[in-house]
Order: sequence, then structure tokens, then C-alpha cells
Amino acid sequence: MNRTIALSGRHYKTMSNVMNPKAHGSVPWRGFTEAMKNIGFKMTATKGSVINFCPPKTMPGRAFCWHKPHSSHLRPDHVRILRGDLSMLYGWRLETFVRK
Repeated sequence: MNRTIALSGRHYKTMSNVMNPKAHGSVPWRGFTEAMKNIGFKMTATKGSVINFCPPKTMPGRAFCWHKPHSSHLRPDHVRILRGDLSMLYGWRLETFVRK
């Protein structure tokens, strides 16, 4: 999938941090969920801390679940796993996201 997704400054920064394989820091959970909403995802709390992320109908790919972190940030190792999941499910890479 070679589609690009245009995001505003803070959402672009968040998704760039998630999708950049050279980034090694944590990512604010709230920033991630806001960016996903901005892309068009619907989020539904399921059991416990599990959140279901459902893509918009215009986006190919299935929904995925993620555990809300205990702290306010996604740890670097979780960001790395999330990056792989998003890449596999939606074909996203760092270059997928452009600044509005």
C-alpha cells in the first residue's frame, strides 16, 4: 500500500515516532490514540485494558487489539512491536505519514 496519510503537526510527530525504526523512545498513549482517531480509527474498550482499534471503511485491513499501558506512555519495546503490527496490517512505514 503506497497511500500517504496527511496529519497535523502533533499527530504527525506521534506517528513518526511510532513508525521510525531509528526512534528508541516511549510514545504518549494519549497522543497515539488521538492520532489514530485523526486517521479515522474507532476505538472500543473491550475486556480490562484491551482496546479494539477498528480502521475506517476506506482503509483495507482488519481491526487490531492493543493493551492500554499501565503508565501514560507506550514503552520503547512496545512501540517496536506496535510498529511491526501496523506495518503488517496496513502496510504503514515512516514514509506513509506526511505533515499537513
